[in-house]
Amino acid sequence: MTFDFRPWLYWDHATDDDRRAQEAHVAGLRSEIGLEAAGKVYISPLAAVHTERLRMGDFCYLAAHAYVTGDVSMGRDCTVNPYAVVRGTISLGDAVRIGAHTSLLGFNHGTAPRS
Repeated sequence: MTFDFRPWLYWDHATDDDRRAQEAHVAGLRSEIGLEAAGKVYISPLAAVHTERLRMGDFCYLAAHAYVTGDVSMGRDCTVNPYAVVRGTISLGDAVRIGAHTSLLGFNHGTAPRS
């Protein structure tokens, strides 16, 4: 079973091989981007995670093709669903669901005319 598009099924259905692969993936992200994960998290290997800082609470998930950059903090039980974009300085509370194909942008583009 693949969990990339339904990560919330991971903790109830993952095999020992699935768990070893996910643990290795999360360990790599801890060293690459300084991931801070409290408890059980699932990050799809198909998610693009290029954060300055990523904090994830217990039972948080990043699904396939999610694009996450910047300084992102997730409370407990949050999900960034497939193809969602989370960029900038973003702080999610507990039990937040970011729907597929949704963008959360924690920054603004300048509107001043260029000279």
